[in-house]
Amino acid sequence: MAVGSNEWPIMHPVEGVRLAAVSAQVKYQNRLDLVVMEFAPGSTLAGTFTQNAFCAAPVKRCRQHLASQVQPSDKPVYFVTNTGNANAGTGPQGDQDALTVCQQLAGQAEVPLENVFPFSTGVIGEPLPV
Repeated sequence: MAVGSNEWPIMHPVEGVRLAAVSAQVKYQNRLDLVVMEFAPGSTLAGTFTQNAFCAAPVKRCRQHLASQVQPSDKPVYFVTNTGNANAGTGPQGDQDALTVCQQLAGQAEVPLENVFPFSTGVIGEPLPV
């Protein structure tokens, strides 16, 4: 059961940031379950990651991309987040799925692969429906 106010909060614009949310049917139909965040060229990134050796595929991919990121980037940087599926505990297929998500968005946005950072939250152990 949902808790809290049903009132939509005031949304303030943030210069250099654009957001989009869509229903990608990651786990359920008709839910906004995929968010893409675009950060303007010149944005600086930082990350804090789990120290767990058994981290999810998106965590590993984010670490790799952040380590190879030239900052500040002269192209936009993108975060892509899905809900409903954590892409964790999925082995080599999960690694490939995280890479595929990044490749697809990088291609659409015409940015280097390292400018795309994947995030997933949800059920553990199920393949991500790429």
